[in-house]
Amino acid sequence: MNKQSNTYTILYSAIMVVVVGAVLALTYMALKPKQDENIANDKRMQILSAVHLTADDGNYKAVYDKYVNETFVVNMNGEKVDGEAFSS
Repeated sequence: MNKQSNTYTILYSAIMVVVVGAVLALTYMALKPKQDENIANDKRMQILSAVHLTADDGNYKAVYDKYVNETFVVNMNGEKVDGEAFSS
């Protein structure tokens, strides 16, 4: 195939897009559990810092579970509402 033709350039670009997209999708899927855990740890850390508690890097979950008994969603009036509460 002639490497100087437009067809070759378009075909090569299309193949590269598919390959790179597949690699990115696989990487995303492989790292998703770690991302979810990091998001949960960040929420725990923010909740703990809001009540002036500190935790070392590795024990956010243990300190959170020790001090937080229940999680729920409240509206502007402080009433419980149906919604997705943060759960550890």
